[in-house]
Amino acid sequence: MLSPHDRAPDDITAEQAASGVDVQGISWDSLQLTREDYRATRLRENPRRDWAETTAEGLRDLVKEPKKDARFYEFFLNTRKVKCNIAHFQLRNLAWATSKHDVFVTHENVVVHWDACAKRKSKVLDLSGSSASGPNGLGNRVQICTMTAKDDLLIVGGFDGEMIAQNLRSGTTVHNKRITDDENAITNAIDMHDATIITCNNDRFVRTFDKNTFKSKSAFLFQQPVNHATRQPLGKMVAVAGDDKPIHVIDGDTDERITQLHGHEGYSFATAWHPGCRLLATGSQDQTCRIWDVRNMSRSLSVLGARLGAVRSLRFSSCGQFLFMAEPRDFVHIFDVNKGEFDNCQEIDLFGEIAGIAPTPCSEALYIAVSDRTFSSLLQYERRTNSGENE
Repeated sequence: MLSPHDRAPDDITAEQAASGVDVQGISWDSLQLTREDYRATRLRENPRRDWAETTAEGLRDLVKEPKKDARFYEFFLNTRKVKCNIAHFQLRNLAWATSKHDVFVTHENVVVHWDACAKRKSKVLDLSGSSASGPNGLGNRVQICTMTAKDDLLIVGGFDGEMIAQNLRSGTTVHNKRITDDENAITNAIDMHDATIITCNNDRFVRTFDKNTFKSKSAFLFQQPVNHATRQPLGKMVAVAGDDKPIHVIDGDTDERITQLHGHEGYSFATAWHPGCRLLATGSQDQTCRIWDVRNMSRSLSVLGARLGAVRSLRFSSCGQFLFMAEPRDFVHIFDVNKGEFDNCQEIDLFGEIAGIAPTPCSEALYIAVSDRTFSSLLQYERRTNSGENE
């Protein structure tokens, strides 16, 4: 990544960006190259640490080419007071927002709360194992590889199969146990659906727990490690992505296998249901996101392409208008769902590894956590009043 001669400021505001300051504080003049030249170099070199070395010719032909001049969200603030980092290069769900102003990210095995209104950060869960970790520290070091937060509950997953839950209102740890004792126990993803917690682990299980008591409710075994799973809103279908090409759809109440979704050419790490319950988005290391309609799951409705690498994170906005798609580095895409057409897109072009994306519960803002040796930060974008218009 870039190394500027001058230290970047802690905050970059929308006003500064409008006057020509780089939103990440990168001093292009001191680097003796233009932003455009560096972007071209990144696209050309494309390190491709992902599973797929190339995208199959036939798959490229299927990828939709939407218009990319939309401006649904405008840059508002970039703060370098908040640092972010990644524990596992394939797991990028490390940023969550519980309100427009309350955002949670991970840095060095500590969960940090950013109050965007007061512009103040604080530790809420310290799993670094430091003796000076304070009252919220649990003593033993846990490598945080995934996280979720909703309402007053924060849950993190660790490399050794840990699941730790923190009540955000009281500040107390309400659960701290390993999900599995398997030697291949990484907690790859955690999701909350109503009163149920859904976990995915490398031991090939999708498990569910009661959200209030943390008692085990069910355990579904698959043939390959499971990377991500989400349950259909107001429905029973659970989409399961793992280390095989098909996406599995099961009945979340009975474990009955409903169907398999075929089309991806690599392992998958992201699933997201539209709040309207009909559309499902899945993201793969083949560098595509596929959109599925539950009324006909024999083939995907649309295929959306990435620029640099795998599709690591997917979220629909709560209003249902937008799909947020994050790559491992540099690019976040915002698609207009528009009755399932996905014809308009905003492309947010950054530099650095993307630790997570966090749309706010009411769709008013989007936060992007960037992990980088020099420019680690948290970027805030605000939804435009006329968010369907292009510039």
